Amino acid sequence: MERQILHVEIATFAVAVERIVEPRLAGRPVLLAPTGAARAVVLSASEEARAFGVHRGMLLHQALRRCRDAVVLPPNMPLYRRAARAVSDLMGTFSPLLEPTGYGRAFLDLSGTRRLFGPTQDLAARIERDLRQRLRLSPTVGLASNKLVSRMASRVLPVSSLCDVFAGGERPFLEPLPVGWLPELEADTRRALAELNVVRVGELSALNLPQLTLAFGAPGWRLYRQARGLDDSPVRPPEKIPRVIAEETLAQDSNDEETVTAALRLLAERVGRTLRLRRQATAALRLTLRYSDGVPAGCACRPEQPLADDFSLWEQAWRLLERAWKRRLRLRYLELCCERLVAAEPARDLFGPRHEEVRRLDLCAALDHLRQKHGEDVVQTGTRWAQETRLSTRGEAGPRCGGAS
Repeated sequence: MERQILHVEIATFAVAVERIVEPRLAGRPVLLAPTGAARAVVLSASEEARAFGVHRGMLLHQALRRCRDAVVLPPNMPLYRRAARAVSDLMGTFSPLLEPTGYGRAFLDLSGTRRLFGPTQDLAARIERDLRQRLRLSPTVGLASNKLVSRMASRVLPVSSLCDVFAGGERPFLEPLPVGWLPELEADTRRALAELNVVRVGELSALNLPQLTLAFGAPGWRLYRQARGLDDSPVRPPEKIPRVIAEETLAQDSNDEETVTAALRLLAERVGRTLRLRRQATAALRLTLRYSDGVPAGCACRPEQPLADDFSLWEQAWRLLERAWKRRLRLRYLELCCERLVAAEPARDLFGPRHEEVRRLDLCAALDHLRQKHGEDVVQTGTRWAQETRLSTRGEAGPRCGGAS
C-alpha cells in the first residue's frame, strides 16, 4: 500500500488564534510578548511585523522601534492549547494516526483511507477547507509519500493551499528548494553548508555519501537521505499518559506571596477534587511557573505515598513553590500537574496509623459535596478568603463565604 502522509502547518498560529478572538487585528502587525517586563522578548510575530525585520526572540523594545504601529498582546497559553486541541480533533476524525509537532503543525497518515473518504488528494483538500471554514484558520497543506517531503511541501505554496507531491517525484521537487528548509539541521551543519556554498537541496544531492560523511561526519548519512527525499519514519501518535492538570493565569502579574499562595491553594483544591472524582491518587506532582517575561520554571516531587486530599496536595505544592520560585520577577501563570496516577486505596480505620489521612479525606468529601451542589466558592480556605477579601476592598467581587483552613 502506498503511503500518503499529510502535513498541516498554520503560520504564526498564536497570532492567527488571537485574530479569531479579535477580528480587528486582521492585517495589522501583531506581536506576542510579555508586558511589564524590562527585558521582554518577542514570542511570535505576524507576517506584517516580520516585513519590518521583527523576528521571534528579538527584544520587545527593539521590535517596537522597527515597527512602531505593532499591537503587543500578552501570550494566552490556555487559549492556544484549546485551539490546538480543536485542530487535532478535526484532523483526527479522518485518521487515528495523528502526530502533532507543535501548535498549528501536525502529520496525518492517510494511507488506506480511500475506501472511506475517496481519493487522498480530495481528502487533503477537504481537511484544508474544514480548517479554514469551521475553525477560521488558514493552513498550508503538503501531501507526499513521507513525512520529510510533506513537511517541505507545506511550506512551498501560499496560505490556504495544497501542494501534492506524487510518488517518485520527491527528489525533483526538493532540488530547487533552499537547503535551510531541511528539518532538524544543527547550527554546526548550517555553518558547514554555508562554507561549502551549498544553497539548494539539489546542490546537496549532487554530493555522494563519502563526500558528505567527510564534510559533516555522522550527520552526513541523514543529509544524504534527506537530499533525495528518503524518509521511512512513521507517523507516531502521542502517548496518552493519564494526568490531572489545573492551571491559573493571575489577573495581574504579581510577586505578592499572598496572591500566589491563594492561586496555588485553588489549584490544589481543583486537582484534589478531580482525583477523588476519579477515585485516584497521585504519586508524582509537578509545578510549572511562568514569569512576566515569559521564562518558565518548574519543579517536581514524588511523595512517600499517593495523595488525594487537598491538604496533603497543598503541602507538597507549597514545597515545590519554594524550590521553583527563585527570581524576583513577578509571576503570571501557575500549573499544577498530577502524574503517575494510581487507584485510591480505601483507608477507613479511624483509630489506626492512618487516622489523620482518613479525617482529611472525609473532610474533603464533605467539601466536594457542598461545592458540587452550591458552586466552587461556597466554601473557601482561609488563604483564598483572605486574598479575595483584600481584593474586594479595591472594588473587586469578594467571596460568598469564608471557611477555616
